[in-house]
Amino acid sequence: MEKQFCPICGIEVPPNSRYSHYVCQSCATKACDEDSRPLKFFNTDLSGGFVAKNAETSETKVVDPHICYIEDVRCWADEARMGGIVIQPCPDQKERIAGALVGLLIGDALGVPYEFHAASELPSFAEIEFEPPAWFRRSHQGVPTGTWSDDGAQALVLLDSLLTRGKFDAAHFAKGLIAWQDNGFMAVDNYVFDVGIQTSKAIWHLKQGVSPLEAGGTDEYSNGNGSLMRVLPLALWHQGTNAELVRDAELQSRVTHAHPRAQICCALYCLWARRSLQNADNSWDSDSIWEYAVETLRSIYLDDSIKTAELEFQIRPDDLHAPGGSGYVVDSLFSAKWACGNDNYEKAVKAAISLGNDTDTTACIAGGVAGLKSGINQIPERWRAQLRGREIYEPLLEKLLKHSAEIQFKQG
Repeated sequence: MEKQFCPICGIEVPPNSRYSHYVCQSCATKACDEDSRPLKFFNTDLSGGFVAKNAETSETKVVDPHICYIEDVRCWADEARMGGIVIQPCPDQKERIAGALVGLLIGDALGVPYEFHAASELPSFAEIEFEPPAWFRRSHQGVPTGTWSDDGAQALVLLDSLLTRGKFDAAHFAKGLIAWQDNGFMAVDNYVFDVGIQTSKAIWHLKQGVSPLEAGGTDEYSNGNGSLMRVLPLALWHQGTNAELVRDAELQSRVTHAHPRAQICCALYCLWARRSLQNADNSWDSDSIWEYAVETLRSIYLDDSIKTAELEFQIRPDDLHAPGGSGYVVDSLFSAKWACGNDNYEKAVKAAISLGNDTDTTACIAGGVAGLKSGINQIPERWRAQLRGREIYEPLLEKLLKHSAEIQFKQG
């Protein structure tokens, strides 16, 4: 294992593959809140947990308890996996974009072996890994551990199209989807082993010459999660207004899932992801971020009675939805939102999988936002190392990061 150093003072620290950027003990004692008051962090009991307290008054820090500052570096404190406390610097935008893309791919790959199983049939949280326990009857037998499915492949098809064309081009994206299904484009080993029914029908229409924006199903039963699972790269790449992001999220959905409900879920997810990326405090308490996304979408749909009705009466974004982990687009969105209520990447994707059913897609949708919040360095190293297809996604990620950096430079 490579040498590891404290990101604050630079002193060498014992290597830890799980926490690759952790702060040394000496620097940890310098942690303070936003008002420079010293902080101490504790486990709540023998099983773990986390609490932050003022070191002088022992008063519990309630607002953003995980956020602290060490030598003016914004950091994130949390319970360590086997007890104790770990502190790491908060990720920058580059790390968060990388975390989002790799996070969705890992979530997808992690969920593959557990797909189609009821929640009651799944292993415990601790046992949910790329390689399930020996007693578990895994799905997609023969697919190597760490392989993403249609979710990750289609997300990369979309990203490749955006980077190639410099805009959302429905015809170019449609050709990519056909190449994926026929030749394994963006699939690991060029092997396609999981295709949604609605997506398959739409690709068949595309092959018959149907216009890309007319190929997706429009009926009530065309509200699967196939367009939602792949849309995150659009939010990471897009530099237009919120209204333009919403428009493109809807358009990419129409290629395979054209019902307004599926389109709106894609739009809401993109606004949620964009706001999460803009959120400087990196808080896992996402209620305010979600509420901002909802109100933004309401304002964009103000003069569209059909979409407003779908949003308010079918999606019901203000309601508390019981997560089911199913393939229904609304349930997928709220199952992912529920999973992201956890306070780190590993907990979020394992929670998504624990719902059972469409485990790879729920974990993909949740994993993208969770990776965006945590940054790539806080995604467990064992999963990053086991993820296959590095030669496929890394060149795209490098182009995406370059695109983002160029935009930031132009904006000053």
